[in-house]
Amino acid sequence: MVYRLPPEVLQKIFCNINDCDLYPCILLVNRQWCANAVSLIWRETLNKPMGIPSYYKLIQIYVACMPDGSKTLLKNAGIGPTTALSSTVTLFNYASFLRKIELTSIYEAATLWVSANSGSNSRLKRLGRFDLDSLDNINENDPEIQKYEQMQELFYRELLKLFVSLCPNLRYSIIIRNVIWKGELQYLHNISDIIPTSSHLDKLGCYTSCPSDIFEYLGSTFSSLDQLDIDCRYDDNDGLASFIDKVDSLQSLTIKRTDNRIPKIIKALRDKVKSLSCLHIMNGGLFPLDMFAHCQNLKSLKITEEPDRIWRDLRREFEEFEENFLEPFIKPSVFKQLSIIQIEIDDTINIFQLATIIRNTNGRLLELLLKWIEEDDSDNENLLYLTIIEHCPRLTKLKIPTTSETVKHLPSIFRSCTHLEKVEMLGLESKIEISELMPLLGQTISSKLNSLHFDSCFRVTTDSLNIFLELCYQRSISFLDLVFQQAEDWFSCEQTHLINYHMGLGTLNVTSNMCWFNEIEYHDIFGVWPY
Repeated sequence: MVYRLPPEVLQKIFCNINDCDLYPCILLVNRQWCANAVSLIWRETLNKPMGIPSYYKLIQIYVACMPDGSKTLLKNAGIGPTTALSSTVTLFNYASFLRKIELTSIYEAATLWVSANSGSNSRLKRLGRFDLDSLDNINENDPEIQKYEQMQELFYRELLKLFVSLCPNLRYSIIIRNVIWKGELQYLHNISDIIPTSSHLDKLGCYTSCPSDIFEYLGSTFSSLDQLDIDCRYDDNDGLASFIDKVDSLQSLTIKRTDNRIPKIIKALRDKVKSLSCLHIMNGGLFPLDMFAHCQNLKSLKITEEPDRIWRDLRREFEEFEENFLEPFIKPSVFKQLSIIQIEIDDTINIFQLATIIRNTNGRLLELLLKWIEEDDSDNENLLYLTIIEHCPRLTKLKIPTTSETVKHLPSIFRSCTHLEKVEMLGLESKIEISELMPLLGQTISSKLNSLHFDSCFRVTTDSLNIFLELCYQRSISFLDLVFQQAEDWFSCEQTHLINYHMGLGTLNVTSNMCWFNEIEYHDIFGVWPY
């Protein structure tokens, strides 16, 4: 019967297969399964950076799907090998399967393909691969360079025309990388005569230092936008401000801040942020957080700093977060829809304000990811844990700093938050002994928990670890990823034996043993580092 399922049912089933390695097997079942699986595999082929060989093969296939007129145009311009521009017929029209494209990735792929097929000029090939040494010597008036840019532009346009003509419901996004030289964004200048006017843009990632006219070109093509990610590189930007003014509303906003004021961009954003469902503020600076005080639809609030703060060692001019920076978000009547809160900063935090925000979510919170180095109201250190116990029954992910005092609340959190899947504990003291807690944890953790991580501050004895693991086994806890970070300095042979034994029983995941002794830098189990 499964062989007779209609295409829409097959595609729904295939969409829910998380293991990409199974797709080649599906392709071999029969022609119907092959056709439906191929359409899923080829939906977003160029949206992620990949190696040059992979780019080349993909573009080669798309070239084979081009109409004869485009192939003739490219051939006359000296672009591409004869085999690629011949009458090669593919098994499927792969370009018609596209559903989402990211214009920068397409341009980079097109450039790499042109560079590989532009004759024997090694200088041009280096330019096509974004060789920084060769970019230093670029003369934009060089006829050879101008010809090469024309070849790139022509091929990119024909490729984009192919995708747009075959996919009327195509979704667009643009992620502008760091601009190295002036002509690098030329590919965005003339998209309005290919992409339909008033199209929708899913995502725009950009720098404030991008040329202002780029946003004018985008504004003539796209009239609506869901997600805007801005990296503030010192400059206010008239073009970006004007583009923001033209879009109807925003669903998601990420601001990576600096010390420089951007009044024009801020003014344009003020009228758009009320519709936000996702807000991410990165790094300290002068961005006015009070402008988000009335975002009633906000479901995800993230305030973070870049991992390890290496950038702060290099860029001392960045400011810290302002004192009481959480104050705009504590209004009880506004932020009732929050289901994700991520506050990860190398700075001081006000526990009372944070607890107030959590309490106001009315039990909707699913993810709570926290990190700081100091509390400016340490008298309230237990308040945060008590608030989680009382107001977060649906919590699935928890990352939280703790002390020898507050870690005692962890068993109570497990009793109250029975849906927890991932828990990560960060020590605010140099050494935190939790041997007495381990039996309680073994009694209270849920079978839904798959990751329990402690950073390098935590210690357990062999006996307490043994009791914890035996209780987990008796309660049918299986494949738990248990990690004590950088434990090689204190971990004993007996503890190694316990871990290996319970891995064999299936109580622990095999990655538990690997992470105990792994000397690599800190691993974030949530995979939420921005950028």
